[in-house]
Amino acid sequence: MKNIILIVTGLCVLLSSCEEYPDSGTYDNPLLKYYGDAFVDRGSALVETGGGFALAGMRTVVARAASEGGSVIDSSGQEFAVLKTGSRGSLDWSFLSANSVYDEARALTGLDDGSILAAGYTGGSSASAGKDILVTLLDAQGGVQWQKSYGGEGDQIANDVILCDDSGFIILGSTDVENTAGGIGRNNPSGRLNVFILKISSQGDSLWSNSVGFEGDDEGIKITGQAAGDGYMVLASTDISEPDKDQDQNNIFFFRINSVGTGTKYNIFGTAGNETPSDMLVHEDSYVILSASGSSSAADTEIFILRIGNDIQAAPMLDRRISLEGKRVVLRSVCRHPDGFYVIAGGVGDPLEEDMLFYFMNDDGSSYALPHSPAGQGSQVVNDVIVDGAENIVAVGTNGTEVSSLITLYKFEKPR
Repeated sequence: MKNIILIVTGLCVLLSSCEEYPDSGTYDNPLLKYYGDAFVDRGSALVETGGGFALAGMRTVVARAASEGGSVIDSSGQEFAVLKTGSRGSLDWSFLSANSVYDEARALTGLDDGSILAAGYTGGSSASAGKDILVTLLDAQGGVQWQKSYGGEGDQIANDVILCDDSGFIILGSTDVENTAGGIGRNNPSGRLNVFILKISSQGDSLWSNSVGFEGDDEGIKITGQAAGDGYMVLASTDISEPDKDQDQNNIFFFRINSVGTGTKYNIFGTAGNETPSDMLVHEDSYVILSASGSSSAADTEIFILRIGNDIQAAPMLDRRISLEGKRVVLRSVCRHPDGFYVIAGGVGDPLEEDMLFYFMNDDGSSYALPHSPAGQGSQVVNDVIVDGAENIVAVGTNGTEVSSLITLYKFEKPR
């Protein structure tokens, strides 16, 4: 594979309710910034670093040729992108890795020295070509420390990455390579998706990998350290249902792995509808899982929040479903504010006409404040949300139309 690198400078609670949809509250000093070209650009993840933010995503780089009417697009490629901004969104530098025509950064993590590790995938000369996981370590100025790909036969992509105590990294994603190793789940036929977990050293050397799943499609979404003890917790999606539960279609696949990637315990959460998990976080001795419930095209998709204790095979501590007056919602990320409430982010509205959505929830599942949904032109969706050191809420996402989009950075103070 060629590497062409460009640096551009106790109690189970069951709750359901319908919340008011109109935007409300006061949000001081809002910041909205766009990055990209006149084609397709997408923001997937962000971290706070170096007095500002690092954004991961995909940039479409366009080569233009002169024509009688001005210029035309001669060629284009979707590239693995990392952008570094200041605290008010000014662009410090951007990194684009043109390993193939179809590349994307989907996750990143910041290190104490200001360096940034980003993970995603690199493809081939077409959207259907084989994909490998692509990982890049950048220094604080955007210089490449190392870049490596991991794969083989079939497709492997990364959706999340975390820094480990030994300074290595665990990458979570999916693979469509046949799995006959046993363990959690059953054999997975070639061509179907399995959760893929890869451990690498601080220098990018592969240490171990494992594939986990059932005979259907299973995709790794999020990984985190355990609330107590060694090992890791993995959030995934699955189209398998438990025979003794009232489940159908897609469900939430939640499992524990040990320090070498072997699955130990799991549970599948879901209903007769369609669950689409998107994020999780650790809070005290529990795990908070964010999912959508209902068809992604339905007008009555609900916000679905689970809080799972350390015994992941027990009933949830919290099971909360929220409908925004029958509005369709797309859910992507959740974080916790130091003031003790959760920020749930995504989009709300009809396809191609979504507005950004921020929903604020207390520990008991009640609303902290009315939802915030800043309107704009085209479709606007949040893909990741954090709280920065100044306790501002910061989000990255995409703003666009059916044929083009820009990377979006949005920051605002907490609701009051």
